[in-house]
Amino acid sequence: MGEKFGLRRGSYSGGHTIIRADGSFGSFDPAETRYEPKRARKNKTKRPKKAVKPSKPLPLAAQRKMLLNIAADARVSNRKQGLKFPKNIGDEIQQDVARAGTIEAWASKQAGFNELVKTKLQKKQAKAKRKSNTAGLVQVEVVAKRRRAVQKPKPDLDRIAFLKDEIAQAREFISLAGKEIKHLESGSS
Repeated sequence: MGEKFGLRRGSYSGGHTIIRADGSFGSFDPAETRYEPKRARKNKTKRPKKAVKPSKPLPLAAQRKMLLNIAADARVSNRKQGLKFPKNIGDEIQQDVARAGTIEAWASKQAGFNELVKTKLQKKQAKAKRKSNTAGLVQVEVVAKRRRAVQKPKPDLDRIAFLKDEIAQAREFISLAGKEIKHLESGSS
């Protein structure tokens, strides 16, 4: 019966809704998206979350290096507040630091700490110098652009002469028009 009226299976568009062979719906409405929404999961039970594995502790040498870098950064940037231990520093190093008193005191007793501070300070100064040099060049360029913008354009002497001629001709025309008006007024009375 459907074939008789030009309808084929899966293409019926009654009411502008398409019922496809797989049972899904669609539409010819251009305002609707062409994509169908995702179907909801049939099994609505929550999946168990994966257990978070505790991170492996860093080797002692890496822990020492990390703590030395933190202390050197603090000294270079002149931080006066007490430093705190990162979470991945083990108990053994924390006990060594506790014997020295503070992280800063422990770090200053370590071999190579002063050299580390020197290199970090040199890097910081070099970075500051690069920034100041760049800012200086930009500043000079901006000042030069401002000077160019403030400079008055050179006068076009030919154009000035032409406009003065036009003004003189207009004044002459006005003068002649005024004389003609007086003549006409005196002749009519």
